[in-house]
Amino acid sequence: MKSPIGENDALERDHLAVEQEFAADDQRLRQRRLDVTLAGAKNFPARSSYPSNCILSGCINPAMQVGITGHQERHGIDWRWVETALETEIRKLSDVQAALSSLAKGADQLFANVAISLGIPVIAVIPVERYERFFHGPDRAEYDRLLQKSEVKELGWRGDDQSGFFLAGKFIVEESDLLFAVWDGEKSKGFGGTADVVDYAKQLSKRVIHLNPILQSVQVWTGEKNG
Repeated sequence: MKSPIGENDALERDHLAVEQEFAADDQRLRQRRLDVTLAGAKNFPARSSYPSNCILSGCINPAMQVGITGHQERHGIDWRWVETALETEIRKLSDVQAALSSLAKGADQLFANVAISLGIPVIAVIPVERYERFFHGPDRAEYDRLLQKSEVKELGWRGDDQSGFFLAGKFIVEESDLLFAVWDGEKSKGFGGTADVVDYAKQLSKRVIHLNPILQSVQVWTGEKNG
């Protein structure tokens, strides 16, 4: 039997290996900037085609991409409130080009449904191979249905699953201009949970709309204040 200390050391080495692997792949992932053809946005110019001074000069308002991180399940969540809050906040935005979601049950699937209802193309970010094995019953049926309505981005992670999920969360943060976080404000119970993804978004000075489903409150964190 392994000692707790030995297990902790092994876990630390695994996490370090994951971070090193992510760093090695980071440039490649950034260069593969969602080169999918988006339904309903086929004629929209790629971001790389905008002049570098456009945002500062106000010459154009480039379309934005929004992403989601959030709970799959938690006691006390009124999912009807979450759905209404997501729709309300997304409707406030203009020129949303795409919505990124890993289509997990709970917040991810609800976000994707709201985006589709508003005519926003969904990009399904698939973290690991055979991702469908994590879905059962109605959740699997909903995953399959949403997948059919989405463009698909396969990350192809082949390491441990939890690290793959965190990689997908990071990818969504990096590729989004605005992150929606359906989050109770508590620390993650496991590696790569919602709190970890939100922390990563803050590190990158991303704008975050925090929907607290327990307090039923909405808070906006702007990139400038996300130190």
